[in-house]
Amino acid sequence: MGIKSIFVLVLLLWLFSFLYLRYWLNRRTRPERLFKDYADEIERMIANIDAATERDALLIEERVKSLKALLENVDRRLSLLLKETEKIKPLEAAPAQTAPYQATPSQTAPAQTAPDKAVPIATPLVKRAKIQLPEAELSLLEKIKRLYKRGLDSSEIAKELAVAVAEVELAIALFQAEVSSQTDN
Repeated sequence: MGIKSIFVLVLLLWLFSFLYLRYWLNRRTRPERLFKDYADEIERMIANIDAATERDALLIEERVKSLKALLENVDRRLSLLLKETEKIKPLEAAPAQTAPYQATPSQTAPAQTAPDKAVPIATPLVKRAKIQLPEAELSLLEKIKRLYKRGLDSSEIAKELAVAVAEVELAIALFQAEVSSQTDN
């Protein structure tokens, strides 16, 4: 075997390699093959999106269930609070037996009697005046109190102030408890 035969053999090997590489590239870059590859990739992406969506949907369902449980708990507590306030209403309906504060002569003028009849320090000499604030400066609780004192019910107050009825009922219950504690003292 001479150099010519080795040269021809190497040339044939190069030619075969070139033809095989060209065939392989044409097969890999055909439009049908590219479309198939793109379609497979899109299907994988859709499957990943579906899996993520399913996982997110399950998380949302779990959160909805926990929120419903919390709402049921709040509703149960509010109904208990309303029942307790219903028990307190008869006590509030009873007229107050105390007369409005009136200053006595011994409180307005200095005592002219013996030192053992001094006026107690804790007795107020002047009744405090309530200052009426403009409607815009009042807190939500104060607005609810004012509307409740005017005779509006909780649903009307909620509509006027654009808040939840449950929030109004809670504020009214707090106000009623405050009033009953003041009448008890």
